Amino acid sequence: MKLGYLNSVLKTSLLTTLFGIGAFSANGAGHLPMTYEVEGKNYARTVEQKITEIGPGLMQIEARNTVVFTFSKTREDFPKDLSGTCQEVGLMKAADPAPYHTVGFCTAADIEGDYLTFSYHAAGLEGGTWTTGNGTGKYEGLSGSGTTSFEAPLHEGFIVSFEGKQTLE
Repeated sequence: MKLGYLNSVLKTSLLTTLFGIGAFSANGAGHLPMTYEVEGKNYARTVEQKITEIGPGLMQIEARNTVVFTFSKTREDFPKDLSGTCQEVGLMKAADPAPYHTVGFCTAADIEGDYLTFSYHAAGLEGGTWTTGNGTGKYEGLSGSGTTSFEAPLHEGFIVSFEGKQTLE
């Protein structure tokens, strides 16, 4: 009787250990939340723009930009380039060289067709912040935030750098 009981305990312990290792391995393959750093640049071209004077010397700028996001730092298993579209609204004084406040929303897709969304807020040429909304496929469950910095103007566009952290749950 003691030998049968001991065998049962050993089998249970062995199976529990093996299933535990299997579950741990599956979670290690991306099922547990994983936080990682992101860094890169986005190259934007304004394809549509509407400027409305909303007061003396104060303008509202609505724009749609096509954007290429190039990552210098991201997860190893994620693409380094995404393409997308951003819708933004900015406020600008006629005498200033750039909007003093901008908010926007972007949708970006990779070559495999998975996409992610994020919003951003900018304070003129001083830079701003971004927040990831979510995504599909490999980006489902993605959240994160970070900062942006204006880099340079382009003919009909601009370059912005970004950095921050993302968490994939």
